[in-house]
Amino acid sequence: MSSGEFRPDLDVKVVSYGLLGLLNWAYRWYKPGGRLGFREVADHSTKPVVAGGCCRFTQQRLASERKIERAFRAQRIAETFRTR
Repeated sequence: MSSGEFRPDLDVKVVSYGLLGLLNWAYRWYKPGGRLGFREVADHSTKPVVAGGCCRFTQQRLASERKIERAFRAQRIAETFRTR
């Protein structure tokens, strides 16, 4: 917390307990062989917390990925017009 990795507007204890509660109770609602596999359930359970910007590093990484994606998209559009 003091390193600034977590957003200051979020209560780390509440976020931690929420995630732990979600994951600790998975045995009650997860059904092997169901619609989603174990890894997919884990991804869907943790992504909202991580992608929600709990961590500064995550926010920076996501912003960088979006910039790269936009640059590639612009490059593909430019190449499309050049080939016409």
